[in-house]
Amino acid sequence: MRIRKFPVLALATTLGSLAHRAHAEDDTPKLNSLLTPDSPAFVILGVSPTTIQRPTTPKTVAASLLSAFSSHGRTLVPNYAIEVAPYWIYSHPEKSWNDVAKNSFATPLQTLSVSMATSANAAPASDTMSAASASIAPAGAPRAALGLRTTLITGEVDQVALDKCIKELAKQADATGTEVAAKIADWKGARKSQLSDLFAKAWQAGRKAGLPTPTTETAASAPVLPKGTFPPPVPKADKDRQTTQAEFNELWAKLWVEGWNAGFVASGSTGAPPPPPAAEPAPSLPSDTIDSMTKAAVSAAPTVDAKGCLKAATSREGFVLDAAAATALSFPAGSVNEGKLSTYSVWTTASYLTRNFSALALARLIRDNLDVPHQHSTGLDLGARPIVAVDRFGISVEGVYRVPLTSATSKHQYRVDLAADVELYDGQWFSITGGHDFADGSDWSKFFAIANFKGAFGAGPSVNP
Repeated sequence: MRIRKFPVLALATTLGSLAHRAHAEDDTPKLNSLLTPDSPAFVILGVSPTTIQRPTTPKTVAASLLSAFSSHGRTLVPNYAIEVAPYWIYSHPEKSWNDVAKNSFATPLQTLSVSMATSANAAPASDTMSAASASIAPAGAPRAALGLRTTLITGEVDQVALDKCIKELAKQADATGTEVAAKIADWKGARKSQLSDLFAKAWQAGRKAGLPTPTTETAASAPVLPKGTFPPPVPKADKDRQTTQAEFNELWAKLWVEGWNAGFVASGSTGAPPPPPAAEPAPSLPSDTIDSMTKAAVSAAPTVDAKGCLKAATSREGFVLDAAAATALSFPAGSVNEGKLSTYSVWTTASYLTRNFSALALARLIRDNLDVPHQHSTGLDLGARPIVAVDRFGISVEGVYRVPLTSATSKHQYRVDLAADVELYDGQWFSITGGHDFADGSDWSKFFAIANFKGAFGAGPSVNP
């Protein structure tokens, strides 16, 4: 079972809500927003970049980082975003899937990602801690953030499901290979038959052109294609078809002449044979290519649940531990030489995953407004969620507790809710969430109920069976 942490793009339509007391701002922390983020720099900066550079070589990484600065190198380019996996910018051909999938001392490095982002200004947030966004810097001040994320313990692959998937894929590959080989053999056989018929016609025409009467032996002899004559190879792709047709046309004309000459000699004639008559035009080859044959074979082969195989190969079971850290700086004067530390945060999420039950616990420490005098704030968020998921149904309970660590932060805050998800059809989920929000332990008035529909635009359910 997988827990989708940060949907990339979701279509969420609020169908209904019930509130005992209306409130414009929901300022209590949500568990999903506190989970270890995939790109902590984007989260702490409070941005959702539409374009993210993901270079995969040292050269492209260096070029991308240089593009984050202006031509004179003293100011940052706004709305820049980059995400890099340092371990994988170099190739590791010696690593197999099993090497990467299992836990090892190299796991934190292999799963490490580095994110960096810039923003044109520092817009204030209504609840900087719950959003993990940057502090309230002077209006228009550029910001930049750097984040790290890694998985310390990756859990284990569901080996039973993965082995079953591999066997099914091998069976499909064997069936596909056999089908393609048979189709190629049929294609070549048909072409050879065409060439043999042409040679026989030319041979017969050559025999008739001979002056002496053919002997019984030569008359009864069957025409045979010259040794080493084979039809042209099956084109590998559509772009190779013109070349293959040209080769076939050339072979067609050559065999017409050879068949004529062989038939003239078989008639018992001597001397040089007269020029052959005009050959029949070469037929156009069928549109079959190895690519099209393979596609046809794949469609005819036993079907394999590719999505299920991918899920089996990437899903984890057992204990998983994620960690992340990020820091944000503001530049009131606009120069990179005058940056001020504004925010930093540390996340960790511990999960225990099984096929039908999972549980996670999280913690997040954030220090905010460090560049604003007398507004420093420090908070610790703690949360937990047990999840039960079977087939297309899932249910979970979540609780979040915020501990203020400085006098500038608000009182203790809590949030408790119950969520249920039903997959209506492939990738389309209906979710219902209900629970209780309150600003502190003495305020029990904020009940809520929300229903959402989430479509398949890169997003998943809050509970994913």
